Amino acid sequence: LCGGAQAQGPLVRWQGQAMGAVATLQIHHHDRAAAQRLIELSLAEVRRLELIFSLYREDSALFALNRQGMLVAPPHELVALLTECRRYSELTDGRFDPTVQALWILYRDHFSKSDAAPQGPPPTALRAALDRVGFDKVVFNADRIAFPHGGMTLTLNGIAQGYVTDCVVNLLRREGIECSLVDMGESRAL
Repeated sequence: LCGGAQAQGPLVRWQGQAMGAVATLQIHHHDRAAAQRLIELSLAEVRRLELIFSLYREDSALFALNRQGMLVAPPHELVALLTECRRYSELTDGRFDPTVQALWILYRDHFSKSDAAPQGPPPTALRAALDRVGFDKVVFNADRIAFPHGGMTLTLNGIAQGYVTDCVVNLLRREGIECSLVDMGESRAL
């Protein structure tokens, strides 16, 4: 059943990896070839968005921003997602902060050592990492994104997978799909 009614056509399913996570796409469609075309169209959109938001792909806009500390003429999707980040940061009094990558790296590196102190990184290292955190300091608009000082980085892992999932859902809706399950690291059903 889909939305209380019988699903229109058989289920066509794809499973793979997207945005660094296990991903699935399930579409009900009366024409299997058309469903497969929509899956390919959706995956092309995911690949396009990964070239913007990926933290680890060296050819992504986010990777370039983190490496350079500034990005001129950023993709509009990146600006749109940072605008959402700013909104959530303000709603949570700064608790949602995509500049926490410096802290994540500090703790990852510390606890990956076999002789890691159980209380965590030394206070001096923690202070140095905290100096590179603060989304309220990031300047961005349609023309550029800039960090206030070196060593600052963004991670969009807390929001990009949901954004990409929403983009795929919107694409499928525009194509007339009424029943699907999209999971590009975050799940959403039509």
